[in-house]
Amino acid sequence: MKGEVIMTVGVFGVLLIALGGFTTIAVEFVKNLLSKLEKKVDPQIVAIICGAIIGIIGTMIYYFTVGIPFTAMNIVWLLLEALCVVIGSQVGYDKLWSVIKSILENMK
Repeated sequence: MKGEVIMTVGVFGVLLIALGGFTTIAVEFVKNLLSKLEKKVDPQIVAIICGAIIGIIGTMIYYFTVGIPFTAMNIVWLLLEALCVVIGSQVGYDKLWSVIKSILENMK
C-alpha cells in the first residue's frame, strides 16, 4: 500500500468544480437539443442523468491518466464524486431564477 496513488480531498474538490462545469454545459446542450426535437423531458431528470454520466466517466478518466488503481476505496470515492456532481447539477441557474421569482411573487 505504501506509495499507492489515491484520491485526495483536494483532488475531489477540483474534480467536482470541473465536472460540475462540464455537467452544466451538457445539460444546456441536451435541453436545447430536446427542445429543437420538440420532446418534453423534465430538466431535473436531464441534469441527474448528465451529472451521473459525467461524474463517473470524468473521474474514471482522471484515474486512468494519473494512474490511480481501482481499489475498493477509490471506487467509493468515484461514486461519491458522481453523487456530488449530481447534487450540484440540481443547483442551476434556471432553478435559482425560479426560486427568486417565487419569493418575489410571495412578497407582493
